[in-house]
Amino acid sequence: MYEKSANILIDAPLATVWDALTSPPMIERYFFGTKLTTDWRIDAPMVFRGEYQGETL
Repeated sequence: MYEKSANILIDAPLATVWDALTSPPMIERYFFGTKLTTDWRIDAPMVFRGEYQGETL
């Protein structure tokens, strides 16, 4: 398995960044309409659903 990492500095309050990473309506705005489904429990799946080039994913 390959592992990659990257760093980026985001000039925004921590609460705003956290909301962007965990709020399904926010994720949908920047992730091309993708819908996130999860119950946020430890080890629970995070399922992203959407369309890409006409194909449902």
